[in-house]
Amino acid sequence: MELRAAGEPWPAVVFEAMVKVMAHCSWEPIPTRLRDGKLQFLYCLRSADDAAYPPDPVKGRPWYFGGSYNRGEPVSQGLCRVEAHDFKGRGRLVSRQFVGCVNWHREQRGPDVGLVFLCCYEGETPPDARWFDWDQPPEHMIEGHRILVERVIQAIRDEEKTPWFLDDPR
Repeated sequence: MELRAAGEPWPAVVFEAMVKVMAHCSWEPIPTRLRDGKLQFLYCLRSADDAAYPPDPVKGRPWYFGGSYNRGEPVSQGLCRVEAHDFKGRGRLVSRQFVGCVNWHREQRGPDVGLVFLCCYEGETPPDARWFDWDQPPEHMIEGHRILVERVIQAIRDEEKTPWFLDDPR
């Protein structure tokens, strides 16, 4: 097997094996916009053939915020990868504000620390994505992203100004 440079994707089978045995850091951007004076978050649907988070037989594909593991890159490069993959090049994340982090030590895929950013989103709504009011997330979500958004909602309601830390509550 050849080694890959930082930022380059690993074959899926190699990547999934690595995340189980090594702690990682992930980019967890929450795209935002103001619509009629109300803050909204942009959620994406996971792919129908996503092995890590497959569709529920009744509820279908789960919603999540776009994001990705850090591949040895600065935040700007990591969030550009998220834009290309999850937003299909139709929009970009600007005015990135770090709001907190989550220690996902109980994550089934492997340990991870998620760096959470509120970001203004500029551009078109991508296919398989939808805007929801900030305090009314979608019903069917990836469990970790449900935990993440509930913490962000709490921070907004409490008007927290400093970044927070959350230990995986599962």
